[in-house]
Order: sequence, then structure tokens, then C-alpha cells
Amino acid sequence: VVDSDIDVFNVSDVEWAIATRFQASEDLLVIKNVRGSTLDSSADQETGLTTKMGVDATRPFTKPKEKFDRAKIPASRRVDTLVHKLTGL
Repeated sequence: VVDSDIDVFNVSDVEWAIATRFQASEDLLVIKNVRGSTLDSSADQETGLTTKMGVDATRPFTKPKEKFDRAKIPASRRVDTLVHKLTGL
């Protein structure tokens, strides 16, 4: 799970959210003995049960939102010009 400022279709965005907002001791959910796919060779092949996990990569409510803003690294004028020429941005 990520906040609305993260594009779930952008792998870099999701990885960034996990790297900066996720603490395994608090934000990892593990659910044992749930129905899985018969194609999952790691699951119990007789019962079809497996373990699933969820990752909460949202900003914690207990900390200021600004603490989780992305760092803005200033680019040189030359880099900005090249990016504009290549992408139109």
C-alpha cells in the first residue's frame, strides 16, 4: 500500500516509497495458512495453503508529512537545457 503521491505503475516510485517509508518491524503484514495458487510450488501441494505478505509503504501519521517529501537535487543549467531539448519538459 502506498500514498496517493506514489504512482503504483512506476516501479521507481514504489521502490522509493518502500525505501523511505517502510519499517519491517511495523509495516510488514504476514498472513499464514491462506489459500494460494496450485501453480505456487512453494505452497503446500496437498492443502493449497501458503503464506502471503503485505507491505505498508505509506507515511506514518505520527510524523510530519514534510519529513517524507522527495529530496530535490538541483541540476545545472546545462543539464536542464539538455533535458528540455530531449523531452520537451
